[in-house]
Amino acid sequence: MKKFLLFIFIITIGILIWKKDDVSQFVIQKIIFKDQYEIAEPNEYYKSEDFLLLQNTNELTIKSKDDFNNFLYTILNSGYDSFSFFCDFGYKNCINDFKDYIQNDNYVEAINNYVHPFNSFDGLSVSINNFNKITIEIENLYSEEQKIVINEMLDIFIKKHITNNMTTKEKIKVFHDWLINNTKYDKNFDINSNKDSYPYHPYTAYGALVEGYAVCSGYSDAMAIYLNKLGIKNYKISNYTEKATDERHVWNYVLVENKWYHLDLTWDDPITSNNSDILIYDFFLIANKELQKKETKIHKFNQIYYPEAKNS
Repeated sequence: MKKFLLFIFIITIGILIWKKDDVSQFVIQKIIFKDQYEIAEPNEYYKSEDFLLLQNTNELTIKSKDDFNNFLYTILNSGYDSFSFFCDFGYKNCINDFKDYIQNDNYVEAINNYVHPFNSFDGLSVSINNFNKITIEIENLYSEEQKIVINEMLDIFIKKHITNNMTTKEKIKVFHDWLINNTKYDKNFDINSNKDSYPYHPYTAYGALVEGYAVCSGYSDAMAIYLNKLGIKNYKISNYTEKATDERHVWNYVLVENKWYHLDLTWDDPITSNNSDILIYDFFLIANKELQKKETKIHKFNQIYYPEAKNS
């Protein structure tokens, strides 16, 4: 009997030595941390609705590649500045897969279009410690001071211009017109401009609303924040680019009376030769089929990332 127990002990020690990494990881993950982290309450800009591509999830342990999208959407949508987690113990290649996903996957850019602009990221960084704990640090695009100013401006606008008897389309149109009439497209800003030294913030809603200068991301962020305040379901769409040097564009996609429509304030605020202001409605709440007929190269997008557009 003693010989048998000694044999079992030796075999057990051998397995522990042979599988020491797995054993130590199991102890750290399952016993010490118990695969659980305290989940903070979402911030005030959390969007409770789900979309065809993305859904909020309470399951924040990654078990396969299929979990990446909803996992990242939930973290960003909740407004976390950072979040730490372990992969499921059985998902052996999770670390490498997640590194590739964060750095290269087009889904990451698309997910940023679904969350409230105040929860969107300007940059993401991922660190992994010796125990395979993954930490995501989120650099937000908007400062707290900018959020306060933008919220105050939009609250005043809504109180002044919006009434309960207005239709959803009327509520969108009045802000569409006001923003275009009070904002100029910043033709001096492009993808190569240095944000830190540039005098304005045209790539944000702050530039569009406060400074009066915007590029497409500024127009679309301002509209998205406004729509979220009114409880109108929406997200943004980015165009499809093959090369880093291709012109990038983003616009709004809005649910009005159970139908989805494109809304592009940038193209409804054209640049004129004499710098005069013009307001048009070529891209005001148009269906996807109508957008495709316009054959503008800048509006080509991948419907895999925006599936609501497939049937609109």
